[in-house]
Amino acid sequence: MKYLYLDQNQWSRIERVFYQLTEDSEISRIIQLIETLIDQGKLKIIIDINRMKETSQREDNISRRRLTDLMFKWSNGFYVIPCFFLEEYEIKNYICRKQGLMEIDIRELAVSDDAGYLFCGRPSFTSTNINGEQIIELNTLMNEYISKPEFILLRFNKFSEINESVRQLHVQNAENARLPIQEMDDKRQRKKYLIKQNLGVLLRKIMETFQITDDFEDKVSIEKRVANLLMVRECLPSPLRKTSDIIEFMKEFPLIYTHATLISARDRDLGRPIQPGDLIDIVSYVVPIVHFDFIVGENYFINLAKREKLDQDFGCVLVNKLEQLEPFLQELL
Repeated sequence: MKYLYLDQNQWSRIERVFYQLTEDSEISRIIQLIETLIDQGKLKIIIDINRMKETSQREDNISRRRLTDLMFKWSNGFYVIPCFFLEEYEIKNYICRKQGLMEIDIRELAVSDDAGYLFCGRPSFTSTNINGEQIIELNTLMNEYISKPEFILLRFNKFSEINESVRQLHVQNAENARLPIQEMDDKRQRKKYLIKQNLGVLLRKIMETFQITDDFEDKVSIEKRVANLLMVRECLPSPLRKTSDIIEFMKEFPLIYTHATLISARDRDLGRPIQPGDLIDIVSYVVPIVHFDFIVGENYFINLAKREKLDQDFGCVLVNKLEQLEPFLQELL
């Protein structure tokens, strides 16, 4: 079974041809290929929370409903959880690998037909005024409700305005984060600086995963924190002085490495202002690059990923046009 991820602009192209609003013989042929492979159980199309958000933000009610129907028809309700919810498992897998223990299958964990994956988790009630049995019953009823197809369809079809102030805040924060490298004249210096910054973030994540940081001082006994610290130290490599060594170490955590690499590549492109949609695009591509087989995505980030050789690192086919996907689909027949 091969996994395919389609960016929103690709869904839009398919929608126009699928519903015979425009004619395109090549896209029609690819649509037939995709549907044949889905029916044969050879191809699975996965959607994510960002597809839900971008679809729900369409002002055209008819188009929004058409696209929603098509997404659900092709995906069969399979969703991918965002990369941030999987980073802890990558870190624990690294420790298991070093200790010779069994690892978790991240790909199997990343994709599910559970509605919670679409909404990044399941909500739950807590209260001091309701007894435990009632809390359990309320949570059961709520989770049954959000799992109903009609509720999920409602979320896709509910018009949601874009919060422009939030988008601009993300842009400003991202621009501020790359101020230090704007003062550097040498491209290698910029890349080396960002790689070291990414290593620091990774080490912090590792310490947080095993509750070693001061944030857990009041929650975890000193004995447990020390034991975790000794375990982590034993599994980490010797001092990472060379940039190449840092990169090889970070590749032990594919999702974290891919996200950091895409952010770094985007930030080093100083001639291009950061765009409001960058955050969504980057997060959308991380899990598919590492764990899927094909991505048809947005031109800029597909090119960045290929320039950084992420397709070679993880064996994912990255293309920016549906037409480029056709020969790969033909091979699956």
